[in-house]
Amino acid sequence: MNHRSIRPSSAQQNISHISDKNVSFHKNPYKQPNLHNVSQYRVKESEKLFEESLQLKLLINQLKDENIKLRTRNTNLEKDLQKCQKIIEEVETTGNMKRFYAKPSTDNQMILSFKGQIKELRFNLDQREQEMLTLKKSAKYTKLTEMEIERKMFQDETIRLKQVIDELVQQNIYAQQKEHDQQKLQDKIAQQDNLIKQMQQDIESYETDNKNLQSQLQQLIQAYQDLDREFTKLDQNMQTKLKSKDKQLIELKTQITRLKEQYDKEKKLHQQPKFSPTLKTHNKVTKRIQSAKPPEQIIKPIQIDEVNHIIQEIKYKLIALSLHSKQIDTLLLNQQQQQTTIGQLTEKLINDPFFLNKTDANNLARFLIESPQQKYPYTPNLQIAQDNGLIRGMFFKVIGFWACYDQVEKRVLESSLAKLFQGQVSQVERTMGKNIYTKKDFISQIQKILQKKQIRELEMTYLISKIILQSKNLNSLKGDALVKYLRELEKLENVEDVRAEDLQQYYDSLGQDKGFFFYKQLRSKQEQMIALLETKEDKVEEIDINLGNDGIPQKSVQQYIIKGGLVRSHSDPDPLQLMLIQKNEEDEEEEQEQENYQLQQQKNQQQQYQYKQQQEKYPFNFEEQDGEYENDEEENDGYQPDLNNAHIEEQDQYQEEDDDYNINVDGVFEEDNDDENDQWEKVENKGNFPVRQDRQIPNSRPTSSYVNKVNRSNSDIKASLVSELHPTKEINEEEYQEEQFEEEN
Repeated sequence: MNHRSIRPSSAQQNISHISDKNVSFHKNPYKQPNLHNVSQYRVKESEKLFEESLQLKLLINQLKDENIKLRTRNTNLEKDLQKCQKIIEEVETTGNMKRFYAKPSTDNQMILSFKGQIKELRFNLDQREQEMLTLKKSAKYTKLTEMEIERKMFQDETIRLKQVIDELVQQNIYAQQKEHDQQKLQDKIAQQDNLIKQMQQDIESYETDNKNLQSQLQQLIQAYQDLDREFTKLDQNMQTKLKSKDKQLIELKTQITRLKEQYDKEKKLHQQPKFSPTLKTHNKVTKRIQSAKPPEQIIKPIQIDEVNHIIQEIKYKLIALSLHSKQIDTLLLNQQQQQTTIGQLTEKLINDPFFLNKTDANNLARFLIESPQQKYPYTPNLQIAQDNGLIRGMFFKVIGFWACYDQVEKRVLESSLAKLFQGQVSQVERTMGKNIYTKKDFISQIQKILQKKQIRELEMTYLISKIILQSKNLNSLKGDALVKYLRELEKLENVEDVRAEDLQQYYDSLGQDKGFFFYKQLRSKQEQMIALLETKEDKVEEIDINLGNDGIPQKSVQQYIIKGGLVRSHSDPDPLQLMLIQKNEEDEEEEQEQENYQLQQQKNQQQQYQYKQQQEKYPFNFEEQDGEYENDEEENDGYQPDLNNAHIEEQDQYQEEDDDYNINVDGVFEEDNDDENDQWEKVENKGNFPVRQDRQIPNSRPTSSYVNKVNRSNSDIKASLVSELHPTKEINEEEYQEEQFEEEN
């Protein structure tokens, strides 16, 4: 049985509505051809495309809305269709048509009412659409659409023109910025040109100044060369004079020895003893035995280079023990007699506090005691003696100045070392703790550990002196002793530092003894201690510091000038002024010396005449002559009547004590190790006591009054002859130095 599909009324209404919509869609005015002549409103192709895109968008939106409505209708129809199918199936299965013909329920009534309302609303909507179509077909509506199109065109054109205007404004601003930058660059170029011109002018002025300075330098060099030539001439003259005087001395000594031998022969003739023949044979046998076994001979004297390391070691120990110069007599010399032998001095050097080995002690004792008249070779003799005053003078001469630090100075040095090694103690313990070093290796190792830090020579000297007693000598410096001392310095971190002003006030409050042996060097030490604390505002440019043979920096070219044994302070004259002052002093001294020389010649002639008369009168009575020497020495301040032909030109000898340290422009101690290459120094005998010519001390410095003119003073020769003719008479070294200091001042 064919069943006709039953459509509900709502579905039929929807189909009619769809047909109406299709009619209205075909009646869309946007799709109708434009019957009016709108050629005058033609626009550009882009604007047409834009308009068409807008129309298409509107059409798409309309189609989307209609699609949504159709979907909702489709879903509703499907629901109704399912209901109808259920009813049909129910009727077919049961055959009960009552339910189909029964009264509709309330829901169905509401649905029917809503459907009626929908029909009415759709009818009204269709009427409105018809009215809209009629309005669109009217001329007024077409004008409105045309005006709307023109408005959009004008709007687009205004937007485009606005964009063009904005671009032009931006370009104008960019051009103005570029112009402003260009103006700035031109101003900067002008400033650079002015600066270049100014610098060129400065360069020209500097070149002229440089030329002037070069000319001044050449003049100074020429003046220095002239002074050097003058000095060499004077030195040669003095050497010739000294040689002539030495010859006269030798002749006089030979004459004295000849007269003594003659006197002894005469005396032996009068007092000739009678020996038995057995005694004579015994003496001959002993002489033969002695001649058959000759002992080991000493063939040459001890030179300064052989004992230089011993001298340095003793100096460090003296600094460590803070021994005063007046305590040297008890440490070195024989206090019971006025002379000390080589054996006695060797024994004292072996014992506390020097602890030298036997060979070094014997060499130093020979160096200090052997006289310049000693003949070589000779049999070793520990009983060779020398006057205590001469030994003391020679010891001070070779050792030089050693610093005795009080508690304040030790505090300054220890605080400086504590800051220097702050944070480095562990590294020192790792690298040096269990090792033993020589002095050179010790210094180089310390410098490697400190790296960029600068340790001054004053600090290095004090550091070595603190460990020298435990290490015994300079060739076995113990690293563990250094570590132990640095551990003690770590405890000083909280101690308040001493300022340079406080140290200067402390030094000013100390009363200085003018008779002190190293008074000038004491002042030098004080200035160096103050320089250690001072922070300099203007640092002097130094020429590169060269390292010496033992790793210690050599002297720089610019140094403090040593004047009269004192280190020149900042207020002293510069080198050129000092040179002029020295030249004026030398001229005045030369005039004074010429006058003194003429007066002395007259005195010598008179004394020579008197001496000849005495010789003729008393040819062999030397005992009486010796007594006359002693009396005349007391009356005439050390003049020897038997040396009338040995006159030495008296000159003011300004002798600076030997010091192994200099001070550079930064206040740093530097060890004087460049004596061989130092152009300011000459290896000459500068001592206040007689020194052998082959035992010269190279640390002599030029003085301010008379630079290296005199090798030996008259007082030197007097002292040497007094020691030869009167070996039992002791020379008071401190009195002698006080006299020299008073003469200098």
